[in-house]
Order: sequence, then structure tokens, then C-alpha cells
Amino acid sequence: MITSTLLNAEATKIAASNSTTTTSASSSASTSTSASTSASSSNSTSSSNAASKAGSIIGTTVTPNTITEYRATISIGTPAQDFTMLFDTGSYDLWVFSSECTSSVCKASAAVYDASASSTFKNTSTKAHSDTYADGTVVSGYLAQDTVTVGNYSLTGATFTAATSYSSSSTTGANDIDGIVGMSLNVSASYLGYYVNEPIITTMYGRGVLPYALFGYYIDTSGDSGEITFGGYDPSMFADTSATPNWFAVDTSDYVTNVGEWALPLTSITVGNTTYTPSSSSSSSSSSSPVVIMDTGTSLGLIPQTAMDAFSSISGATKYSYSSGEYDYVYEVACSLADTLTAPVLTLNMGNGGSLLLNPSDYIVEIDTDFCIVGFFSSASSSSSLADDTVLMGNTFLKRYYSIFDYANRRIGFTVASGRSGSTGTVGSDGSSLPSGATTAGADKAASGAIPGRTSQRPPLALSLLLLLLT
Repeated sequence: MITSTLLNAEATKIAASNSTTTTSASSSASTSTSASTSASSSNSTSSSNAASKAGSIIGTTVTPNTITEYRATISIGTPAQDFTMLFDTGSYDLWVFSSECTSSVCKASAAVYDASASSTFKNTSTKAHSDTYADGTVVSGYLAQDTVTVGNYSLTGATFTAATSYSSSSTTGANDIDGIVGMSLNVSASYLGYYVNEPIITTMYGRGVLPYALFGYYIDTSGDSGEITFGGYDPSMFADTSATPNWFAVDTSDYVTNVGEWALPLTSITVGNTTYTPSSSSSSSSSSSPVVIMDTGTSLGLIPQTAMDAFSSISGATKYSYSSGEYDYVYEVACSLADTLTAPVLTLNMGNGGSLLLNPSDYIVEIDTDFCIVGFFSSASSSSSLADDTVLMGNTFLKRYYSIFDYANRRIGFTVASGRSGSTGTVGSDGSSLPSGATTAGADKAASGAIPGRTSQRPPLALSLLLLLLT
């Protein structure tokens, strides 16, 4: 349900290459590929014919002025119109700015959907339910139908929201994206009381476009880029290419099922030698037991206050306030700690008896030169309208793992990603292995963007949590 957590450092400008799905990216060092077409760069690796039937890989790059929010290109219409989109497991809707939108944010967008320029556009004459965010952002429009292409896969007559209105009091705006691709599990329209678009992956799979109802998610070691594999996964991005992912089934409570959260049963959180047991981790306190929400659209992470303050044990850790609320702070720590074992390990003790680990090198986030923070903030902060015991893992956590989101079996698989060290944790007991045909072997890593020289001036820290309210 969270579509984006933005940590905006004004003095930090992260310039990432705009990768596409079928051509080489502007960086000469690496390329963006799809599974059936080798990239044009000389250092790319062609996919096998068998692999081309499984997944389609698209490159992701980090969004400028954020820490770890990732975007990739899709196309809509005939002829194709390209859009830079946030792929978000925390929301269900696919929406894109329309040329009919008159707000300044829409006009400033790099690309807007022009329905009149597409021969395959169909107007459903149906108003879309507004996506409302807790910071005051409201996105509204109408339901359109057109051909949507992601990687090698095209879905004709796909329903999405053409946004004709965008309003926000947030200073971060739309953050250099043209829209959002919702990647949650299916949402119950009867529970919400209004029509909801089915997530694009399950629609593609249901119509026979995708071979498997799943996708793989990877962030490279630089943190600047990565890849999303539609309809498959890419074992070449595993630290151990022969590894079997540890599987964790999605919580079965009515609330989680109805709102489509990728929420996994959780027993407790351990930070160093301190263990904390949340009373409830659901975003509306409606889950009967604690859960941890996995959200690709969120930069940092949310953890309960007690677990948050366990990081105060790190030598030299100081509170850095970003607002006036009692719990509105993050912990500033020495950047050098990311490469040592002196900071505590965070462990998610999962409901199936397994665990997932996060090392200091994973959760210590560099904001600027000589300015690093622990990549979590309190779910009790004033910028969060979630329950105080919410546990949500964004890209601070997900960059450690290659993650496989399996819609058909309602589970997520994790294995340590390429370039990371250490174990995943203890093995859980949920699920069996995926079919071998779902792999996409020999795929290239997406293009890495360059981070230019950074000023040593400490940037003003503005932390805004954008919450998608499904009511």
C-alpha cells in the first residue's frame, strides 16, 4: 500500500541512464536487454531460445534525487509511446499521465499518454477511482484501454488509468516518473467497494501472454540500476547461481488477502542482541498476527520504534531529525561502518521458522560524502499513518536479495544477490522449487548509471512517506 518513500537530498544528484527494453543503454559499460533479443553492446550475452520463452528482462535505473527508488520503461499504444515508470509491489493500479492533464506536474513530465495518437486506444467512458496519498497527493482520471508492452510481452486491450489530474503538497512531486506500474497481488473489489484494475502481471498470465505468473527483482551492487524479469527469473543474478531460493508464503489473513499486500508472516525482529516482537505489522492493524510487507516502491524501511532505537547501540550513532515529531528521526552513523562487522545484523525471524538477514553493508545508506544513515525509520513517526508496529521492507532490504514474487503460489523467494556476501539466513519451510522453464539464463545486467561528484555539504533531509489509501 505504500507506493514510495522518498529521501530527498537536495545536494545529491543521482544521474542514471535512461534504459530501454530493446536497445543498448547510453552507458557503454553495460546494456539493457530483453530475453529474446541480445543487446547491441559487445559485452552482452545472448539468451538461449529456451530462455526466451520464459522471462523478459527490462532494465531499471535509480530515479534522480532519491536513494533507492527504481524505474524502467514500458510502452503504451500504437505506435508505441514510451514511459518511465515506477514498478511498485505496494500498489495495484497502472496509471500514466495523460496529455489531457493540466496540472504543472503533468506538464513537467517527460512523457504523457496521448490517446488521440494511438490507433488501438479505447475509451471505456468510465471514471477511475482516485488514488489518494496521505501527504495530500491525489491522482485521478479515466479508465483507458490500449496495448501495453513490457519487455517482449504485449497485452492488447489492457486497462489502466489515464491520469487527468494530479495534485500534491509534497515538495518531491512525481519524482521524474511518468506513472506507476502496480505489482501487488490481486485486490478485492468487493472489499474496497469500487472497481480496481487487475495487476498487469496476473492479467498477462491469465490471457496467456506470460508463461509464468511471477517476476524476478534485482538491484546491482552499485545501487544505481538493476533488472525486473517479467514471467521468469534470472539465476545469473544469484550470488550462487545454483542456489535454491528460500520461500516464504504470503499471510493468509482476510485483510492481507483483500488488499493484495505482499505481506509475510513474521515472528520477531532481532537487531544485534535485541529481539522485538511486534503486536501487529499490518498497515491497518487488521492482520491477526505480525507481518512484514515487501515493497519495491519504497526506498527505506519502516520498523517499530523499539527495534529502531536498537541501532543507537552503534558506536557514534546520533539522531538526525527530519521533522518536529517525537519519532521523526533517523540514525546518522559513520559511513565506514558499512564495511565492518561492528554494527549489528538485523534479522527478520519469519513465521515459517526461517529467517532473513540484513548486514550493515546493506542497511547503511550513503546520502552524501561522509553522511550516512541507517536505512530505517520508525513506523511511529508523524510521516507514517501506518500502525506503530508496522514492519515494511523497501529497497534498503531488497537490494541484498534476488527476490522472486510468485503470484500463482502467493509466495516470495529470496536468495543472496550477485555481488553480496553471506547467507540468506535459515531456510524456511514454505513452497517447492520453481519449474526450470521459468529461468532466463544468460541475461545481461541492466545498464548502470553514473553518480557524479558529490558536494561535501550536508544536504537538508526531507523525508516524505507517500501512502496509497485503498479507501
